[in-house]
Amino acid sequence: MTKWVMLIYEIPNKPSSKRLYIWRKLKKIGALSLQNAVFVLPYTDKTLEQMEWIAAEIVEMNGNANVFISRSTTVRQDDSMRENFIQAVTPKYLDVLNEVKAIDFTDIQASENALKKCVRDFLNVKYYDYLKCELSVEIETYIEEAQSKLRNLRYGRQDER
Repeated sequence: MTKWVMLIYEIPNKPSSKRLYIWRKLKKIGALSLQNAVFVLPYTDKTLEQMEWIAAEIVEMNGNANVFISRSTTVRQDDSMRENFIQAVTPKYLDVLNEVKAIDFTDIQASENALKKCVRDFLNVKYYDYLKCELSVEIETYIEEAQSKLRNLRYGRQDER
């Protein structure tokens, strides 16, 4: 079963900006909310460090925070948690996939700029894809094909497809 890093915390109600700040940080790193003030990430050294840093910030705000490493007690729970993480990155990956597919290759410079943006967006999503969503492999293939097509256009060769 998957190992998880869990952050359980409490922040004073006033000012509410502190709670919002922490919530935004947790969302930015891709943490999943299990319930109010309980967030989880798949365990890696990186995610443990991220949660520990956030916990330290909470304590500096006169709050309480605890970081735990845990496992689900059933396969069903584990599968459900894993699926929630996959569902969180899937729409972002689909956006990137649609961007790559929309490159029209009529203007080489515009196509190169669009592809650079797609690669940047893809890497941003992939950074927080802790469980390696299968869609990332498909997008990598589309990006490689687009790069190849652009190379062929840049050097005057026709696409063989």
